[in-house]
Amino acid sequence: MSTMTIWPEMYELNNEEYQEGSILGIRVKETIDENYAPMKSKSVFGPKKWEVQKTGGGIYEGSWKVTSKGVLSGRTNEEGPTILWYTQGICGAHMIEFQAATVPPYRSDVNCLWSGNGKYVDAESAVSGGIGGWFPKIYSGIELENSMSSWVETGPLTAGRTYNLAAGRITVRSKANEPKPIVLDFLFVDGKLVMQTQSPPGGYAGVSPWCSSQVALSTWNSHLLVYAYRVSQIEAVWS
Repeated sequence: MSTMTIWPEMYELNNEEYQEGSILGIRVKETIDENYAPMKSKSVFGPKKWEVQKTGGGIYEGSWKVTSKGVLSGRTNEEGPTILWYTQGICGAHMIEFQAATVPPYRSDVNCLWSGNGKYVDAESAVSGGIGGWFPKIYSGIELENSMSSWVETGPLTAGRTYNLAAGRITVRSKANEPKPIVLDFLFVDGKLVMQTQSPPGGYAGVSPWCSSQVALSTWNSHLLVYAYRVSQIEAVWS
């Protein structure tokens, strides 16, 4: 399967002026890992690949496996997340892209994490984002810290429908020449920008070190099928 049929060459951000110029969007600088159905178990769970976070602190192991059809399946019936971490740390700006659907009758929580440390404890140990979650209303959005969360009400997902998600983090320098960078977190669904958040200079406290960031796939009381994924270092596209 060609990546051109799944991932766009560039994701367009909300245009903002920074010290480097006017930002247009982000694109892949280097692919760290990618996989497409039909997958093999060893290509997903092999050395330095994906690893399930163990149960504890409200996290559930759930069931993560590659099905007989070569699709990555993640499932939990608990009121809490099950998380599959990509174990290799990524230095600098990074993004996770994946193509996924929920298995009927499930229709919620196609989620991911980024800028994490491989062990999610709370909203300060990783950035989480996704579609069809955050009950009692159904939202899509980004959760950074309790005071910095951003959501858009979207309603339930369509069970069985395939969605393409892309999420991650990049830093830029402000026009005011602040000594610390501004952090941009973003979430795209089917190539369209759903959410873009900007930190104050210096970024958010408590999120993992910039040169060892990890990404993850996740769901919450749902059954997720992942047909493709790509983990990348990224760069900004400037006008």
